[in-house]
Amino acid sequence: MNKIIVIGTTHSEKGRCNSDSLYHILNDIKPQVLYLEAKPIDYEKVLNNQLQDSLETQAIKQYLKTHTPDHLAVDINDMPSREKFRKMINTFINNIEYQRVNDEYNELCHFYGFKFLNSSDADQMQDYLHFLESDIVKSMNIKELTDTYNEAFDLHTSRENHWISKITEHQAKSEFQEAVFLVGAGHRITIKEKLQKLDLLKQSTIHWDFEYFRN
Repeated sequence: MNKIIVIGTTHSEKGRCNSDSLYHILNDIKPQVLYLEAKPIDYEKVLNNQLQDSLETQAIKQYLKTHTPDHLAVDINDMPSREKFRKMINTFINNIEYQRVNDEYNELCHFYGFKFLNSSDADQMQDYLHFLESDIVKSMNIKELTDTYNEAFDLHTSRENHWISKITEHQAKSEFQEAVFLVGAGHRITIKEKLQKLDLLKQSTIHWDFEYFRN
């Protein structure tokens, strides 16, 4: 059975959550395939040193120096700029409870790195942040904010469905024992929920492993 280890990460370095630590994790696993949450067009530019590295691409480049895995970006190329959602994000961060939980999350990420990001505590905190976002939007009841939130939610959903589809298609025509999917840690819960709804966690040809750091 093919195994895909899902590793939640953050796209910029925060203390022990850094590219060197991620490289050592990849070197321990030695995956034959690497999947990355990134736009293919941007990933190609990063590999050609035409675009700035993220935490993940720095680790991947280091890993590629001594290993020859398949590696591909699985995100949607045509996406709106993050700036489109900046006002909404600032609204969340200005909420006292949201800010408290988010600051605590980032502090734990800084001190404990990837082991925290892939823990049940981190998953629960992300779930709570998602709840707070929805609650803030509902309580404020501002059409512009609601419309932006719904657009962001739909984009979030379509991107995750796209990742699952691209990875499933690729693994069906590939021969490997272990692959790694590097994805923003905030997506871990919702990806797992989608896989459960699609019954893919029980699929016989592939095992999605969200528990690498807990084994």
